[in-house]
Amino acid sequence: GGASVARSTGTDAEPGTAVKAGDVRNAYGFYSLVFYFAPEPKVPADEAARELIRELFPDVPVVTSAENSPPPPFIGIDSESDPLKNYPVPGAEYFKYAGRGLSADDIAAVQRTRLALRVILVAPKQDIWTPARRFTELGLRLATKTGAFIWDSATRECFTPTEWKSRRLDRWKGTIPIMGDHFTIHLYRVAETNYTRAITLGMEKFALPELVIQELVASD
Repeated sequence: GGASVARSTGTDAEPGTAVKAGDVRNAYGFYSLVFYFAPEPKVPADEAARELIRELFPDVPVVTSAENSPPPPFIGIDSESDPLKNYPVPGAEYFKYAGRGLSADDIAAVQRTRLALRVILVAPKQDIWTPARRFTELGLRLATKTGAFIWDSATRECFTPTEWKSRRLDRWKGTIPIMGDHFTIHLYRVAETNYTRAITLGMEKFALPELVIQELVASD
C-alpha cells in the first residue's frame, strides 16, 4: 500500500507520490460547525452566536456572505430555515454510527429541527491552534445556551454538548491538542479488490492535509 497527503477534499493526491520535504500545511485552517435544534433554539440562535463571537473573538471580523470576504482570520455565520437544503440533517440511521452521546429520543428530535445555524472559522496556518481551541469552546457555549446539537462538518459527526466537552475540550490542555480527539478515519472498499482505502477527516480544521492510505487490508 501507499500513503499520500491529500488536500481537504482527499481526492487530489496521487498514490505513491512522495511527500516533499517542508511545510505540508494548507494556507488556512477551515473549521465549520452546524447547530441543529429540537426543533427550536431555546434563545435566538443568531443573536447568541454573535454575542459569543464578540466575547471570544473581539478583533475578528464577522462575514455573512462568501463574497468579498476579508483576509483571514474571519468568522462566517449563516443560517437556513426548514426545509434544509444546504445543511440537511442526515437520516436517523446515520446517527447510530456518528451520533456522539445522542439518545434515541435525541436522534428523533434532531430530525425535526426547523433551523440550521452554521458558524465557520478561517484562520492562517501560522497561528491556528489558539483560535481553533477558542472556536471549539464557542461551539460548546453556543450549543449549551441554545439547546443545540453540534455537527462537525469536517468529521461528519454530531455531538451533544456534554460529549463535545468530553471529547473535544477536556483533554485540550496545552497549545496543541491530542490530535486523535479531533479527526476520524473513514474506510472505503476498493471496487473489485480485497483492499480498503482509509482517509482521515478533520485535519483541515488545523490547516493540515488529510492522510490517505491506499490498498489497506481490512484486518489491519
